Amino acid sequence: MKIWQCAMFSTLFAWSPQPCLAEAWELAQADTAPVDNLHKNRTPGGSPPTGSALPEAGVKTVDAADMPRTVDEMLSRLLSMNITYSVPESQLREWLANAEYTPYPAIAAGLVSLLQGRRLKNALDLDVIVYDYESSPGAQSPRRNEDVDQAILTAAVLKGYNARHATSATALSEVIE
Repeated sequence: MKIWQCAMFSTLFAWSPQPCLAEAWELAQADTAPVDNLHKNRTPGGSPPTGSALPEAGVKTVDAADMPRTVDEMLSRLLSMNITYSVPESQLREWLANAEYTPYPAIAAGLVSLLQGRRLKNALDLDVIVYDYESSPGAQSPRRNEDVDQAILTAAVLKGYNARHATSATALSEVIE
């Protein structure tokens, strides 16, 4: 069942969207998930951030078996990494379940991979990270895990963290524990 159908049926008939969200999340994680080129956020010009905002050398990725499979698992993993949200939870859940039209599933998976079980010293909102990622010069709104640029994601985390906590961190190692 397509994501919009889940939303439509759950709205019209007051059904719980949870089974649809879980199904949508699994589809979003598939390597063959379609990319909607019409809705990509294209920023003309620019280049990825450089310098000390890049991830440290030797950064590994999380094994696919360790990646959360449902919206509930992803939300739990994000909260354990001190990544919170400033929008209603129901809205965030919808975004996390919709890889076709939002970058949230891909960026959330990118954060799991980037932080590798570590957590931020202080909380930072996922919606702020997504905004900073998509506002970066040269960034395209990712729809699949492999579309997430780890250098841009690291810079987005640092930008959001510095703004929220009045710090001037230049490396990811300065904001994680």
